[in-house]
Amino acid sequence: MGLLAAVAWLAWPLPAAVLASSGAGSITLLDRSGQPLRSALGGEADRRWVAIADVDPDVLRAFIAVEDDRFFRHPGVDLHAVARAARDNWRAGRTVSGASTISMQLARLLVPLPRTWAGKLRQAAWALRLERHLAKQAILEQYLNRVPLGQGTVGIGAAADLYFDTGADALSVGQAALLAALARAPSRDNPLIAPDRARVRRAIALGRDSARGHATLGWAYCKLGRVDEGLAALERAVTLSPGDSLWLAQLGQACGLAGKADRAREILGTLEAQARTAYVAPYHLAYVYTGLGQFDDAMEQLEQAFERHAGAMYGVRGSFLFAPLRPHPRFQALLRRMHLV
Repeated sequence: MGLLAAVAWLAWPLPAAVLASSGAGSITLLDRSGQPLRSALGGEADRRWVAIADVDPDVLRAFIAVEDDRFFRHPGVDLHAVARAARDNWRAGRTVSGASTISMQLARLLVPLPRTWAGKLRQAAWALRLERHLAKQAILEQYLNRVPLGQGTVGIGAAADLYFDTGADALSVGQAALLAALARAPSRDNPLIAPDRARVRRAIALGRDSARGHATLGWAYCKLGRVDEGLAALERAVTLSPGDSLWLAQLGQACGLAGKADRAREILGTLEAQARTAYVAPYHLAYVYTGLGQFDDAMEQLEQAFERHAGAMYGVRGSFLFAPLRPHPRFQALLRRMHLV
């Protein structure tokens, strides 16, 4: 009965009041010269709701890069992020990483829940329910109009106006990155209170967004046969985010596939050296082995990854990076162990 009740609850239409766009907006208080002093919550008439079609694409990319880079690939709860957070928190002996998706954050904004394990489970359930009934674009619109962004502002429309005196459709890449960075700690990192911290957070956000963008562009070029341009874009991703083994591993795989085996092996050696002093995901090494055609070595890494963090492996089947491995018997056996075939 409990399972049937949970399924029925997920399938039941969302209450109309939950998604109503009315509510407290923000009022900006100005000094005699017209400069902003502070913002305070106001009434319904002050709500600056912005339709998703009127949001600058750079804003969407920035928030997704910073808050939930797998937003379009999970059903509301990201098992990859859960496994990563569990690993990071266990190693640190305290909470240093979270696994909240944009859908989970929206659930918390719509239905306030206690910050307990029970509250977190209910938040995840609400995220799944939201994804069951709303398109991804609708979830983004709801989130971007409800997220607190410091100085009492609620939503990107009010924040864009307060911090930059512009609309959400006219933000620069840097301004979009700063707003995305504010979502984590709007009171601590906002530029009116802590400009230095805001600049650092903006730089981090830009780095994440740009690295992912260059990596995506790189693989697109490679698929079009423009290999040199593709490798250059992937090299740029590594430069923009030098501590991230993911982009280095993808560059190594691309080099291997392009016949640049020496460069791929050099990158493999770098990753193996990093793994001796810091954590490098085994499937990152598997990328490079796959590019070099060393499929048994790649499978050994994937099997290790499954044994350590099974939840982080559920994107393997659909990843184009592992397409060359799909016919391999060990790869098919791994998918069966994950109940994916």
